[in-house]
Amino acid sequence: MGSSRHIGLVISITLLTIGVSAGQIPSEIAEIRGHVATAEGVWNAEDFGWFVYDLNEGMGSESLYITPSGRTIEEGRLIYSCRAVAKRFEYENWGEYLWIGFLGKRYLAGYPEGPVTEEISSLEKGELREILIDSDDRYTISSEKPLILGDGYSVALSSVSDDGIKAFIELLRDGSKVDRAVVEEGSTYVWKHPESDIPLIMLHIRSGMHGRDEDRVDIDGLFQVSTSPAVVLTDSTRVGLLKVNDISGDRIELRNSDDIALSPDSLVQIAGGLALRVMDSPTLRYYPVGIYTEYGRYMIRGAVFHEGDLRVQKIIEDIPAYVNAVWDYRNYAGFYFDDKDMIGSETFVMNSSSRRVIPRFGPIVPVEMNGTRVGSMRGMLYYTYIQPKRFERESWGEYYVLSLFGELWFAGYGRNTSSEIGDKSMFDYERLGRVLIDTDAQDIATSGNIYFFRDGYSLLIRDVGKDRIFVSLLKNNRIVDNSTINSNSTYVYKKDVFDIKDLPVLAVHVGEIFRDGERQIAVIDGVFQISDQIYLPIEGGSKIGDMVIFTTPKGIYMVNDESKSLGKGSSVEIWPEYPGVTRGLYLAVADNDTLRYFPYTVAYVVPMPRIIQLGVPPDAAPPVAFNATVKAGEMRGMLAEVIDPLGRTVSLKEIPMGRGSGDTWRFEWTWNGTVPVMNDMVVPDADIAPTNAILYINDSHSANVGVLFDQAGRIERILGADGRIYYSRGQSMSFASGSRLAFFLWNNSTVVGQRNQTLVGDINALEPHIERVPAAPGRYTLQLRVQNIMGETVTRSTFNLSSPIYGTLPRLSPAQGNRSSVDSNDSMSSDLHGEEKSDAKKSRTASPGAGAAAFMVAIISSALMRMRGGLRRT
Repeated sequence: MGSSRHIGLVISITLLTIGVSAGQIPSEIAEIRGHVATAEGVWNAEDFGWFVYDLNEGMGSESLYITPSGRTIEEGRLIYSCRAVAKRFEYENWGEYLWIGFLGKRYLAGYPEGPVTEEISSLEKGELREILIDSDDRYTISSEKPLILGDGYSVALSSVSDDGIKAFIELLRDGSKVDRAVVEEGSTYVWKHPESDIPLIMLHIRSGMHGRDEDRVDIDGLFQVSTSPAVVLTDSTRVGLLKVNDISGDRIELRNSDDIALSPDSLVQIAGGLALRVMDSPTLRYYPVGIYTEYGRYMIRGAVFHEGDLRVQKIIEDIPAYVNAVWDYRNYAGFYFDDKDMIGSETFVMNSSSRRVIPRFGPIVPVEMNGTRVGSMRGMLYYTYIQPKRFERESWGEYYVLSLFGELWFAGYGRNTSSEIGDKSMFDYERLGRVLIDTDAQDIATSGNIYFFRDGYSLLIRDVGKDRIFVSLLKNNRIVDNSTINSNSTYVYKKDVFDIKDLPVLAVHVGEIFRDGERQIAVIDGVFQISDQIYLPIEGGSKIGDMVIFTTPKGIYMVNDESKSLGKGSSVEIWPEYPGVTRGLYLAVADNDTLRYFPYTVAYVVPMPRIIQLGVPPDAAPPVAFNATVKAGEMRGMLAEVIDPLGRTVSLKEIPMGRGSGDTWRFEWTWNGTVPVMNDMVVPDADIAPTNAILYINDSHSANVGVLFDQAGRIERILGADGRIYYSRGQSMSFASGSRLAFFLWNNSTVVGQRNQTLVGDINALEPHIERVPAAPGRYTLQLRVQNIMGETVTRSTFNLSSPIYGTLPRLSPAQGNRSSVDSNDSMSSDLHGEEKSDAKKSRTASPGAGAAAFMVAIISSALMRMRGGLRRT
């Protein structure tokens, strides 16, 4: 139980480190691998988890057959086929429908003759519709609350007869009525496509009730498919590299229409999300990859095993034993695998007894089987081995890793590690770490450069000499080490990490040092970093889930110390998911008398946000109406910016969450055509609460603050970044009249400086205040910035504002409009107000300058820097 507490600590450290508050950590894509082939290859839904598989019925639809000739798949030698499969509706009284898997997705193929359907094939027409709902859950429709369906449909209840037997319902799409019907209790309403006659919506009314205040009906069966086909196929239709070879009422076959080259270390996109990964090997080795790129949670599953499956498998220490099921990287994509370095050793073995029970793990007992002596194993066994991995900078040799829980962990340095770094193991201390950077990418370093690493580390190049460089290593902007690094040598920073003394956490290799004109330049050509914040305890005898951990010099194995029941339709947890630390491992069990199961984990895919439509009128008078449709899961915010003809930002507005669900959202907002001005200074972010600013209380003290304005534009509160209240109108004021408040100056989406405003007044009222000035006519730009957890997307569009001039705004000259220093903006201010010039100059001595401005830009614009390559130089 002590280890469980340690794991909880690790998780909290990890979540703080990566900025995730709860739930799964998302990725932009998710992949499922198939098994590796060296010549002819065959994959089906039972062994390739990307293909659609109905576990309850034990039925798959898709198969892939490849016959390469050398490193070429000749025309017609890649065959992808899928067939229609019958499945019972969740509301079983309706009988069955036909589905088909096509490129990893399930679609409606048609309906057989049944209690509520006539025989009709959608597949025969080449039309594949998405199955949106198949449910026997209970739903209630009342006269006040309609039932919301997919594809824009809803079902409204008009009334129920006095005896509750008849319901008068209306079917609407996007708010418009498309059908009306009277449906009796115990019967089914069916809505068919008006042209193809394909049933699109079916709902079963269980009961109705006529009330004095409202009527209601209960629904216990619901089925819906998309109105328009998601896929339309005809003979010879091309899909990626494939062409339809045959299509009928129950089958589709596609073949490659041209030769496909299988070059080493390549990814060949076949069709849709299906690709072939060709390994970097002298002989042909390849496997299919199914790729998910759309928003959602996806089951990453392994091969299917059945009751009665029995095989001899070499398990720990190469002991042959007979088992019911075995999964490793070859048949379960939830386990880690690096096909370049052939790293990945996770294996999960299971042997169950009768009556759907996996017993507690027992010792491996030798038995005779077909004249061969093998081991008899019972229970569950998971094991993984330490493996060497070469540094990207090869002169450093190797370090050691362990694939565990679907992730790759750092085990330590060893005898094959360069002596410059040393031999230090984390595994010996029953700890595993996380590699943050491993690169041999080259970059040049000159005096004053800063290299940013991970975990808050940065390396300041103080000076570059003839054959050495002088550096300072910082952690969270505090110096932790100073050093001199000779050319063609390695700088290593060691520190105590938890209970491990002098662990090398950072290595930087300096190559040649040379002179380029007037500059001395050093080449940085190797960086390796492990985290000093994230570690995983692997103490022998501790538990994760119901699995007990044991360590050996070669690696880790885990066994179950409690029995597990494989109940019908159950999901059995082997170990839980800890975001960023472990992928969960679960067994899905068929809801069927026949025992059938597979392992799975869940991947959460969140793509970068996309603005798929931006509505901007070409010509408009205030108020100007805008709208946008956005695809963004895990959305963090949307910022609308209006830029005037001179490139000044005149309005910044955070757009409230729109209408929608999942990752599709619709936004509508207006700009009233006015500009917030304070003493002739445009304050475009005045509509963002709070508005960011810098409060100068005196020449020696300043603070980053947020300013809240009331509806009249007067200052209501000034709050510090630490929560301190500097001013609350009518209640408190912690600075004297005459203090300065600096707002930021914007030019075409960029903060280019700041402008001070002298605060005059007392606890009851502060001046100056915000005034609204009508915008001058001209060509304006709307810039929209959308951010989700993965990053941000920016787009812009222009429009003509045709409002009359009711007031005058301070204008930037064309030359001034693009300057980027604080001085240029102070000069702009002084041209307008000569008396303020000296005050602006004085404030510069206390100003934090461009660094603070850049910091505030990041806050205001919600910019998210996505660092993919590990290190970054400034």
